[in-house]
Amino acid sequence: MPMKLNENNYSYYIYRNLICLAILLHFGYTLLMGILHYGVPLLYNICSVLFYIGMLLLVMKKKRYALAVSLIHLETICFVVLHTVLFGWNASFFLFLIAMASLVYFCPYRSPYIPYLFSILHMLTFFLLHEQTQGTTFSSLPAASLQLLFLCNSFGSFLTILYVAYVSNASADIGKEVLKKQNESLL
Repeated sequence: MPMKLNENNYSYYIYRNLICLAILLHFGYTLLMGILHYGVPLLYNICSVLFYIGMLLLVMKKKRYALAVSLIHLETICFVVLHTVLFGWNASFFLFLIAMASLVYFCPYRSPYIPYLFSILHMLTFFLLHEQTQGTTFSSLPAASLQLLFLCNSFGSFLTILYVAYVSNASADIGKEVLKKQNESLL
């Protein structure tokens, strides 16, 4: 019998699944960078897989959601900046900044404004990166590789946004159930 999500275990599942999604995405990038023979991004993504495994343990064993979410936001910025500098703006790594800006819904912090600060940080990174990388790349990519990176980045970003939309809907359902129980207790 599957466990029904409630207020108590909901946060655990949200963060665990989000981190597992990041592990899968970075594992995919590790394979892709290995196939394309790009050493620095390959090494970075191997380290990212290990980082996210560490974040998974931090969430599962220690229940340190705020720390994990903060570090994930910062890792995403590092990932986007490094890969955009290496492959250029047209590889579309910046899409992950947009996807991460949508994560304001996740608030493991005492202050509800901290996720908005991270979103602002993602937006600032987006605009600064755009201004700094126009017309400059450290490696020239074949058109097929650039198109492949664009497709992978688009897929990963949309997958992240879809997960946030799904979780938001599930949270609304839990909220409705809690409200129904409160209303019933008032009768």
